[in-house]
Amino acid sequence: MASLLLVGLAGCLPRTASPGGEMAFVPASAFWMGSDEGDADEGPMQQVYPEAFWIDRYEVTNTQYAEFLNATQGDQLRCGGHICADPKVENPDSHLLYEEGRYVAERGYDDHPVTEVSWHGAKAYCQHYGKRLPSEAEWEKAARGTEGATYPWGEEFDPHKLNSDYRVGDTTPVGS
Repeated sequence: MASLLLVGLAGCLPRTASPGGEMAFVPASAFWMGSDEGDADEGPMQQVYPEAFWIDRYEVTNTQYAEFLNATQGDQLRCGGHICADPKVENPDSHLLYEEGRYVAERGYDDHPVTEVSWHGAKAYCQHYGKRLPSEAEWEKAARGTEGATYPWGEEFDPHKLNSDYRVGDTTPVGS
């Protein structure tokens, strides 16, 4: 599974409509969370019952995050006094640029998921749009489904069903 903050800002839980994005409703129901075979911090596998929630269907794009930074003037206080995101000048893996006093997406990466966002930046982004970050259980349920499969499609790893390091090696447009 992709890490919410290291790979990209996967989405927020709304209190209002998502800016330009589709939402998925995840009904209240039990599901199997965690793993007994993974790293120690993944276990034990247990049945949990989160309440129903809505979540953004797609990751936040570089363009959407740049718009947020510009709307808040990149105000670090909006991110709890912490850096909201690393621009490319500070981190070559970022696709956010700061040009002429504004944040913009790097050419060719405008519709790719934003990366190099701090937890504080992800939280501030969600709050700016009247939302919140999903809990660990909510995110895992949305990603895994209700059957507790290792992957959303089942138990067998299939590199054609995800963008893995050795298949593409970079982000791809949201929704692809």
